[in-house]
Amino acid sequence: MGSREPARLVGREVERGRVEALIAAARNGHGGALLILGDPGIGKTALVDTAQAGATSMAVTRILACDVETAIPYGALERLVSPILAAIDALPVAQRDALQIALGHGDGPPPRASLVGLAVLGLAAQWSARTPVVMLVDDAHLLDAESAEVLGFVARRLGAEAIALIVASRLDDAAQAAFAGVDTLALERLGTRETTDLLRSLIDAPVEIDVEHAIVASTAGNPLAVCEVAREWNTHDLTRVAMGVEPGPIGPRLESHYAALAAGLTHEGRTWLLIAAAEGTGDASAVRTAAGTLGVTDDASAEVEQAGLVSIRDSIRMRHPLVRAAVYSTAPDRDRRAVHAALRDYYVSVGHDEFAVQHAATAASGPDGDIAAALAGLADRAAARGARVTCARLLERAAGLSPRTEQAHEFLIAAAEAAISGGRARLAMEWVADLRRDDLDAELSARLLIVTTQCALFLSQMSGAGAIVHEIVAAADAVRGISAPLERRLLLFAFEVMQVALPADVIRDLRPFGERARLAVGDATDATAQVLAAVAAMILDAYVDAVPVIEAASRTLHALEDEELIAFASTLVVPTLGVWDADAAAALFERAAAGARRVGALRELDAVLWTASTVEMARGRPAAAQALLAQSEEVRHMLGYADALAINPAVLAWSGVPSDTLAQVEGALEAMGFGGVVRIGRTHWSLRQIAEGDYEGAYRGLSDALAAPFLQASYSQIPDAIEAAVRSDHLDEAQSLAGEMTAIATACQRPWALGLAARAAALLATGADAAHHYLESIAHLDRTGMVGERGRSHLLYGEWLRRRGRRLDAAAHLTRALELFVEAGAPVFADRARRGWTHRTRPHEGDGGQ
Repeated sequence: MGSREPARLVGREVERGRVEALIAAARNGHGGALLILGDPGIGKTALVDTAQAGATSMAVTRILACDVETAIPYGALERLVSPILAAIDALPVAQRDALQIALGHGDGPPPRASLVGLAVLGLAAQWSARTPVVMLVDDAHLLDAESAEVLGFVARRLGAEAIALIVASRLDDAAQAAFAGVDTLALERLGTRETTDLLRSLIDAPVEIDVEHAIVASTAGNPLAVCEVAREWNTHDLTRVAMGVEPGPIGPRLESHYAALAAGLTHEGRTWLLIAAAEGTGDASAVRTAAGTLGVTDDASAEVEQAGLVSIRDSIRMRHPLVRAAVYSTAPDRDRRAVHAALRDYYVSVGHDEFAVQHAATAASGPDGDIAAALAGLADRAAARGARVTCARLLERAAGLSPRTEQAHEFLIAAAEAAISGGRARLAMEWVADLRRDDLDAELSARLLIVTTQCALFLSQMSGAGAIVHEIVAAADAVRGISAPLERRLLLFAFEVMQVALPADVIRDLRPFGERARLAVGDATDATAQVLAAVAAMILDAYVDAVPVIEAASRTLHALEDEELIAFASTLVVPTLGVWDADAAAALFERAAAGARRVGALRELDAVLWTASTVEMARGRPAAAQALLAQSEEVRHMLGYADALAINPAVLAWSGVPSDTLAQVEGALEAMGFGGVVRIGRTHWSLRQIAEGDYEGAYRGLSDALAAPFLQASYSQIPDAIEAAVRSDHLDEAQSLAGEMTAIATACQRPWALGLAARAAALLATGADAAHHYLESIAHLDRTGMVGERGRSHLLYGEWLRRRGRRLDAAAHLTRALELFVEAGAPVFADRARRGWTHRTRPHEGDGGQ
């Protein structure tokens, strides 16, 4: 057989066929993407080579990812698209600007990864109009986080273009998460027959059958190991290997094998090879210049190439990534640092600050405040490009080089904050695992508490929420007089935890918290202060007195920029639902989601999407809520947290799932500490009971919820409790709640509240008065996006008309109700509308409002 790479494809006919089929499909205008996964030496690179060899007369762009670039946002992406970047001016302005900012070629707000992905798709499409495009990425487990996210986005959207994207990676959780949903080719080790065929194709003389069997066994089906055995040993050597005198080169032994080959070079050859390994990207100019700095002549590169360890064309390519690992790991520390210092000087000379600082950090022999500060500066630049994870990694590295303990702690906590904001909760927890709050000042201690609690929320580990709330309030006490903004931030965060967990020992009496919140607000007028003031007002004041404070907070939130709304991901509902304006809440959440996507704040995006789903349920729009949850699930899947919380039991309740299934979900959520989520599910189960005619069950559930009210989360339960009470003959309670609902509607004057107050009046009215109130309810609600509530008012009025023999009028309203419930994705209410339209009612449906 010919060259080494084709030899490594012996026994890979099926896999090679899939790669060749994708290239052929792209040539014919129907490309796609393929993720190749496998252990080192298993044949991934050989398949990428096959793709490149088959892409004749096609535009090919190929990169080998490297660890040097993992702290450079979009570094790998820039190399991959540089050959086709000339088409950038043909892109829509928004995509062009996003790509230029991402690649560091322009200034502006951090771009959304999806917009950068669309720009890459657009670039490739522009080129594919002239000639099919093949994009190849090897060692994708070493991609920087931002490049991986964008390429995953691109890969999932290819299919109808003359574009093929092939990505090869080791088995790596982050890489698999980034490319989740992409067609995957998992390479297994070769079987005995395939390994034997490969060995026989590579050796010139036959060997004894027992030797052959021993070699096959010792290489364990790893094609690279077989190739290296055949390449480096003659028949006599193979016999010695088989007899166990020397170990065969597999797994870690392959590195030892390559290290031994490198050790046979001259000192200059070894130094040149170490420079190439440390540089990592294959930049021949960088390696040549650094070699000259260290007194290494050009002859050294020829020696290394002649030894078969590298190939040198326009760039430098290692014989295998394990060559790089072997050379670098076995070099003395002083030699590695000298090489990185030479590379630092080269990148300084060409103005490539990011690479220069990276190499300076690696060249440092100990703590260095200047380098730490430079890394922190790079972190700021990464954050400005929306690269939260890269920002985090740079800050973590700055912490390791900081000569002052306090500064190191500051960098480490900032790194964890950036990591969790980028959705890397486990990484954040790992970095701060050894920090003790007692060793930190009050401000850093508070920030550490916030970030660890954010991680717990994201990872669904909120048992003991009551103690956490008390701890956060204590942290606010500790920073009082030191940092008023941090004090308010802590208290609002404590309220966020309360909303999610509803710890019984805390919500039993909220007045102490309300008073503490009001104290912290003082005369401050920033957005955090105003939202906190709204919380305090809802706890401490009568609703009519609280409304002006709540409305002021709502106005302030609406005036913020999209990116500023991110900080209120879980508390936007407080002032908006506090004044019965779910449509405003939905609009704010949409803006907050856009802002979070732009700056790469994936934890906050996840929180925004999930909380927005609860708003859509308040609007009676289960289908919209489910769409938001699907987006949240995609974010978590991309981050490798697909098994974490991404459900809303309220959606399940409206969708018609069995009660025992919902109970199991709620039990699991309760065990994780999400009492607030459970409450949402149970109140929407009560709505399901209303839809199905189980009014007594609904009344009991809603009465229990209203007996332990929780601010804005309880307001919308009042009109539902009224309907359940009327239908189950608890008329005194219904009258009392209707009076409360009227007072609320009068105070806030929002169409949602006015419409539900009118509906409550209709349910309790007698004779023709009911019709007037139903029509008033419909008129108010038609001014909103409350699809479900609009449908329910039409439903109740239609049932009322039908009972009075007004069949045509009833049919019109029941038909409209059905249309609205279908639009909303509310099958349980749609079924009731169908029953009403066909006169097949259940007991007690529509008995009120005589």
